[in-house]
Amino acid sequence: MILKSLFFLCILILLSNAETPYRDIYQFNPKSSIYELQNHQFEFDPFGHLRFRRIVNTKEHTIKTQKEKYEQIVRAIKHAYKNYERYAFGHDEIKPINAEHSNQWGAYAATLVDSLDTIYLAGMHDEFEHALYYIKHYLKFDEVGHGKVSFFETTIRVLGGLLGGYSVSKHPLLIQKAVELADRLILACNTPSNLPYHAIDLSTGEGVNAAWTGNASILSEVGSFSLEFSYLSAITNDPKYKNVAEKVIHTIHKQNLIPGLYALRLNLTTGGPSLYDISFGGLGDSFYEYLLKYYLMSSNASFLSYYNGAIEAMQKYLLEYTTFDLMYLKNLVRKQQKFYVDSSFEHLTCFVPGLLTLGYMRVNEDPTLLIIAKELLNTCVLTYQESPTGLAPDRSKMINSLTANDFVSQDGRYFLRPETIESLYYMYQATKDERWREAAWTIFEKIEEHCRVAYGYSGIVDVYKIPVEHDNAMPSFFIAETLKYLLLLFDDNASFDVHNDILTTEAHILKKSLFEPYFSQNKS
Repeated sequence: MILKSLFFLCILILLSNAETPYRDIYQFNPKSSIYELQNHQFEFDPFGHLRFRRIVNTKEHTIKTQKEKYEQIVRAIKHAYKNYERYAFGHDEIKPINAEHSNQWGAYAATLVDSLDTIYLAGMHDEFEHALYYIKHYLKFDEVGHGKVSFFETTIRVLGGLLGGYSVSKHPLLIQKAVELADRLILACNTPSNLPYHAIDLSTGEGVNAAWTGNASILSEVGSFSLEFSYLSAITNDPKYKNVAEKVIHTIHKQNLIPGLYALRLNLTTGGPSLYDISFGGLGDSFYEYLLKYYLMSSNASFLSYYNGAIEAMQKYLLEYTTFDLMYLKNLVRKQQKFYVDSSFEHLTCFVPGLLTLGYMRVNEDPTLLIIAKELLNTCVLTYQESPTGLAPDRSKMINSLTANDFVSQDGRYFLRPETIESLYYMYQATKDERWREAAWTIFEKIEEHCRVAYGYSGIVDVYKIPVEHDNAMPSFFIAETLKYLLLLFDDNASFDVHNDILTTEAHILKKSLFEPYFSQNKS
């Protein structure tokens, strides 16, 4: 009898570790399988077994008022930005260990522009004026010598940064520069499908796709410029930016292989699939984000339909549990006409709980979506809490065997990413449950402990090793996103209206008061 039991246990372990064809995997139906009980911490899994649900733990902190926490975050923004301003001003990013600089985004002052609305909200008005002076006299998009720059990164960091800065300050220079930049970026869309090239020389308009993609276009890159381009159309009353952005999304929508889900790599000529892998993580993430947010901006019903279809398909095909109760989103990898499961879970995917929560707040108060968002966010926070540094690895392998933990690190690097804090912001706004805000504060404390260095903040080589080794990089999104979401979480003055305004994928502020008049008169 014991031998028979051991035999079946071995079979189960082997099956749990094998690649599983898509047509054989369980199609998760949370509407019939998850229950959030009012006074109990239990749930029913898809297979009908009652199990304990781990929830986020919040540690005891040194007693601080919300005002004190807000002020500490402002000091962090000042430490990051003022060191950039002193040692790397006009360059893309500072190397915070040795106060050197890098120009990986074409030397268009990425950190300066990306930080505009954050430093304005933080009350750094002298620094904001200094940035405006640089933009007026030195930020030129027609200069030769910058080489080919990423269409996607230049759109979300530089164009988005100019627009976010305009949203909070109404300074006309920022719109003037945004038009100059957009008129050059739009040339990347001169392709048979209108999908933009991966990279463009802003001085010549010459575009090219990246060799590492096999000359394919990346879903998140070509599908994540509708907010920035259309906001510019609204402010300038020029529809050309909006029109090309909408056309690209409609083209991509025609190619979905599984209804609601989209291939990560697309053919630049046709707009159809080039590689059929599917993920809400890297290469896919912001495409899905912009389906909802563009609907919130434009009220275009097609985009709400696309978003609803994507979330329904996500629930049906991508939701999964680890052995010990943590929900996550798996990926689908296409091999020999079948989809196979990839159980890698990226930090980038942790934007999804925030997206679902935003949709719950502003479109559809379906309690199921909020429950899923809480479960996924719980997983994201635990990837922080269960590492020795209290910071999350960039990618984890989620475990579905009977003899392992919930997850193990696949890539232990920490890049100062914003996604978990972003989702904590939206969840707190929806629920006002202080546990979520305290979880964000814990992450901030760990950033202060492990990432603060002499000239800013640095990423970490491996979150599972103490003492930490720094990577000597402070991405521009750290101020633009990570610190901005923390600032908004503890801003009792509500300087951002989550129920009306919109944050781009780079967390740049787009004001409803500036886009609504245009879209109310120009319905698609």
